[in-house]
Amino acid sequence: MISINKLRKEFDQGVVALDSIDLEIRDTEFVALLGPSGCGKSTTLNCIAGLLDVTSGQVMFDDADVTNKAPKDRNIGMVFQSYALYPHLKVIDNIAFPLKQKGVSKEERHKKAREMAVKLQIEHLLDRKPTQLSGGQQQRVAMCRALVKEPKILLLDEPMSNLDARLKIEIREVIKKIQQELKVTSIIVTHDQEEAMAIADKIAILDNGRIQQYDTPEMLYQYPANLFVANFMGNPPMNFIDAKLETAGEKLMFTIGESSVEVSGQLLEKLRPHTGRPVKLGVRSHQIRVGAEPAANTLPMEVQMVENLGKELLLSGDVHGCHVRVSVDDTSASGRMKALVGDSEKRVYLRFADFINVFDSETKVNLVL
Repeated sequence: MISINKLRKEFDQGVVALDSIDLEIRDTEFVALLGPSGCGKSTTLNCIAGLLDVTSGQVMFDDADVTNKAPKDRNIGMVFQSYALYPHLKVIDNIAFPLKQKGVSKEERHKKAREMAVKLQIEHLLDRKPTQLSGGQQQRVAMCRALVKEPKILLLDEPMSNLDARLKIEIREVIKKIQQELKVTSIIVTHDQEEAMAIADKIAILDNGRIQQYDTPEMLYQYPANLFVANFMGNPPMNFIDAKLETAGEKLMFTIGESSVEVSGQLLEKLRPHTGRPVKLGVRSHQIRVGAEPAANTLPMEVQMVENLGKELLLSGDVHGCHVRVSVDDTSASGRMKALVGDSEKRVYLRFADFINVFDSETKVNLVL
């Protein structure tokens, strides 16, 4: 188990990169550190690896305090964004290099290197030099080198950022398969939320050196803790519609421009204490149904763009000054929908699913959790 307690990292001139990071990672778990550039995810990984000294806080591997231990004493394997292979060495010697540093005999380290190469399906590349390999092949060599010494913890620093989209999918499948097979506790740094959701058991989303939410991919997607997480997770991004919570007799309503939508179901009890507050409705594109005629509890949308994505249509438009995207499963409706583009006289009408996320406009927190 990895336990990170109150981790803080300051650089020169008082720049705070990490501010009280708490994180617990169980044995064999695969965790992603996710966030935009400059959020602190790579700094967190480097503190875990021992490549950076911490300002304060503690890093624990099981019951051992490794906060001040050198990287070589932490039993970790690390895969870098740049692959960091030795260009003058053959692939087999690149893979075996960590074992050479440990004093393992050439015969034994080459044997282990071949075994690991078989696992990652690059055994036919062992006599080549790194310059003779593709980016995906080099990344597999880097993975082999990190794993050949049988580390207790595998750390991956944006290992797929230099690969094209199709190759990324292939390599992430390889990484996940090997991690499950070897049962090695793993942490990956990425800015790609799709990559994190596909590969990780749990995701820690960081912003400004703080963890915004740490949970399973499903929970982060369905129940984001705040506006930042909601906006970061999902493609297309979550829609945000400005509204106000108001009463109409015994009913609680979302007032949106000149329209009103009744609050019902499990939202009613959670939101009633917040009556009178400005809120943002957080609605995924697939949580919206499209109709041709106005009706109770619907919102008008002026369609501005229709994109045919093959499996679905993606409608983009304006809802009382808010930009909204809606997924429509019926791709046969493409021509009819495109005829509405830019025509303010012809609108579609949106109805929400029973459950949506609702965020306080001031505090940014999710009011329905």
